[in-house]
Amino acid sequence: MENKMGAYIAPRRLTVGLGAALLVSAMGLAVPGMAQQASAPIPASAPGYVRTSQYITMRDGTRLAIDVLRPATMQPGDRLPVVFEATPYQRAHVANGKLVTIGDPENSNPLFRRLLTNGYIVASVDMRGRGASFGTVYAGGGDNPLNRWDMYDVVEWLATQPWSDGNIGMAGCSYVGNTVIFAMETAPPHLKAIAPCSTPLDLYRVLRNNGITQKSFLAAWDKQMQYIDTVAPSPPVDEDRDGSLRAAAVKDHLASWLTGLAAFSPARNERQFRDTVYSRPEYYYAPASQYASLGAFRTSQIPVLSFGGWYDLFPMETTNWFINIKPFGNPQRLVIGPWWHCEWYRSDLWDTIGDHQRWFDRYLKGIRNGIDTESPIAYYVINAPKGREWKRAATWPLPNARLSDLYFGPPAGNGVSLNNGTLIATAPAGGGVDRATADYSISTAGLTNRFHPYVPLKARDAANLNTSNVDAKSLTWTSASYARNTEITGVPRMSLWAASSAPDQDFFVYLSVVHSDGTTTLVTDGGIRASDRKLRIPPYDNQGIPWHGTYRNDQQPLVPGQPVKLDFGLHPTSFMVRAGERIRVTINFHDPDWDTPVLNPAPQVSILRDKVHPSSISLPVVQPHR
Repeated sequence: MENKMGAYIAPRRLTVGLGAALLVSAMGLAVPGMAQQASAPIPASAPGYVRTSQYITMRDGTRLAIDVLRPATMQPGDRLPVVFEATPYQRAHVANGKLVTIGDPENSNPLFRRLLTNGYIVASVDMRGRGASFGTVYAGGGDNPLNRWDMYDVVEWLATQPWSDGNIGMAGCSYVGNTVIFAMETAPPHLKAIAPCSTPLDLYRVLRNNGITQKSFLAAWDKQMQYIDTVAPSPPVDEDRDGSLRAAAVKDHLASWLTGLAAFSPARNERQFRDTVYSRPEYYYAPASQYASLGAFRTSQIPVLSFGGWYDLFPMETTNWFINIKPFGNPQRLVIGPWWHCEWYRSDLWDTIGDHQRWFDRYLKGIRNGIDTESPIAYYVINAPKGREWKRAATWPLPNARLSDLYFGPPAGNGVSLNNGTLIATAPAGGGVDRATADYSISTAGLTNRFHPYVPLKARDAANLNTSNVDAKSLTWTSASYARNTEITGVPRMSLWAASSAPDQDFFVYLSVVHSDGTTTLVTDGGIRASDRKLRIPPYDNQGIPWHGTYRNDQQPLVPGQPVKLDFGLHPTSFMVRAGERIRVTINFHDPDWDTPVLNPAPQVSILRDKVHPSSISLPVVQPHR
């Protein structure tokens, strides 16, 4: 199906990773087969593989549960490469009386089934303190150095098994992709190729972006994880015929939750600033962000395949991984489509599964299939003419993208928003200001943005991306109609001059295309808390985008009524404004999914657009090749 933006919108399905856990939580559903897993394991019935399930012991004595699936055609003495995932969710589950593994058609991600039928052994391991594994989870698992060394131990264990040829790969999306980065931090020698998708480079800023914290997402994730960890874990391993070992492991999980160690939200809420010292040492992991692992990429030269989506949670992180690894010379491939979180595995827009197989064929099997000679970047231009959506590039940001400024201008027309402002090509010569009272009734719950991607199990359509309901209660600025098709690819940058009657103020920004019939389609968004406006030099390559460190001493309260300049980037995107279409910037001051305080009385907010205070948006416009 195509929506108005020309992008195929896949039907909603459960996908492996953080998106899956959030989806089932948001829909009020139990994870498939959970209630059936209290009994002993049910043998896998698939004829194409042989499954074994066991505990393997980590260096500190903790036992992790692992499933290993080997092709049924393997003969004694055969050795094959192994690709595995490490998951906080379930390495397997029971549905309708059948054990469902990563190699079965019922699994939501077809990747491992494809590899299993093409000359690979695949495996899935329950992370420490999750599934049927023993151990303790700290702060959602991301802040525990033991998880890093667990990945090292699992890689090296797989490499030394009699059925393994010693070439090990890892793949996964979101949290499952993040475990690939855990492994990279310890540089296991037998890890030869990886495919981490939608993983944060800067973990702190992912859900606390420019000073504003996304709260509903973490709360839903914690609720689902507590259920999986304590009520419905993975099936027992083969040796655990009466389920007693798994029951003992679940006692470990329960203790983690009852003592307040396991949840992600409390640790994140406690760390209001990047340099906040945790009250509990169990939460603290010194590097604190995944960019600390970049040195391991330089040393290992490991090949990296990555997929991302323009509507994903972390598109900035996905592109930042690519540009920060690029100077080291690692083979890389990056594919970004019009996808939400982790949904590329099921999309028919790109042969995602085929790319994964080709990647591992090249770097685990040594097959010269040409994937390493292709342009390393493929990206999808939303709203481009049919058949011309996909483009190739050698580097990021695109060298032929030039920033083009559009300034906030005076009102024109009526009925769209509170002010019906314009976007103009020249800086204002006189005075001007747009004012509004913060409206706490505004919600994006009906708008399919990156934190609300889950709609009923029918295909998404253009209505899910229409910003009109949000626009009506917001301030907007709309451009004139474009004379020709214009591609915008990269990171839009905001420069706002703003004032508030409150000592602090949150700003939420939405960028959309206005079609010839007046309907709109959201293409990207972003935001900032005014007190976090101080700029710093980032500890990694941030594509030249203004970076806010969110350090305690950086915070600068507003002086009521006094304008300040706010420079920040939106999430990266790629879209075509077709001839006759316009673009729109929408700004409001509240979203209930974020930690914006509700004040009484509601503050009066001003966006300035005069000669001294020219508010603007800078768009990365792709110049046509001559």
